[in-house]
Amino acid sequence: MNKCLENKDGKLKKKKNGNLGGECGACTVSDSPGRMECACPNKIGKNQMSSILLNTFLDVDNQGRLKCSGGTGDIVNERPRE
Repeated sequence: MNKCLENKDGKLKKKKNGNLGGECGACTVSDSPGRMECACPNKIGKNQMSSILLNTFLDVDNQGRLKCSGGTGDIVNERPRE
């Protein structure tokens, strides 16, 4: 996600080479509707919850790598269904 997102005053935003890095924490992803939520610091350093729909910036290429506006990630192996 580091290459896909940035923290913009406490809000997760799509950005090529956004360098999200260690700015936000306590991130969770829900299966439906595929939303990631993180606690991100705003300009005065106070954490606030922010979320973004993953399908607005992520895709999987034909080799199973995650792709976003910022580049390509590692190979993603599908987990077996239980």
